[in-house]
Amino acid sequence: DFVVKEHLRQLGVGQMLFDALFIEANKRGCKLVKWQVLDWNEPALKFYKKNDSIIEKEWWNGKKFI
Repeated sequence: DFVVKEHLRQLGVGQMLFDALFIEANKRGCKLVKWQVLDWNEPALKFYKKNDSIIEKEWWNGKKFI
């Protein structure tokens, strides 16, 4: 899990972590990264959507092809 404390939000920390995850996944030859997000977590949902992630609402799984 990645959790950015509220006082560190809007500083780009979450984006740096998210980007680093996909850089590492690319290095390892991954074709898919998949995660879960709770349906009530609107800030997270907005963040993932901003990053062109696909949110599967049946299970609220997030994924992004790289």
